[in-house]
Amino acid sequence: MKKVIFLSLPFLLIGLTFAAMFEVKRADTPYSQETKQVEEYIEEAAESVKPADGAAATIEEVDMGSIQQTSANDEPSYSVEKQKDSVSVFDDQDNKIFETTLEDWNKNKDYYHEKYRIEE
Repeated sequence: MKKVIFLSLPFLLIGLTFAAMFEVKRADTPYSQETKQVEEYIEEAAESVKPADGAAATIEEVDMGSIQQTSANDEPSYSVEKQKDSVSVFDDQDNKIFETTLEDWNKNKDYYHEKYRIEE
């Protein structure tokens, strides 16, 4: 009798494992009623969102030809300010991009002019 119980124990454990796995999978999948409620909520949300005046309602309504390129696509321009012992490079919005000594600037002038596209 003990031998039969010990031999059937692994099969019993495998069966219980499969039963638990199927129960977990079933709990993860939404019921049809829950799915229907979610779909209704999405439809109501889509109906409540109305485009503003002049705004395109869908992507197809946007005329790509009318979109102009912005200055973000243009190459930035830099300006140089030389002081007593230092040289500073500024961008279009007057933010300091780079600062070095006058000696280093004169030594590597060609490199800096090429890097920042500066013309003298």
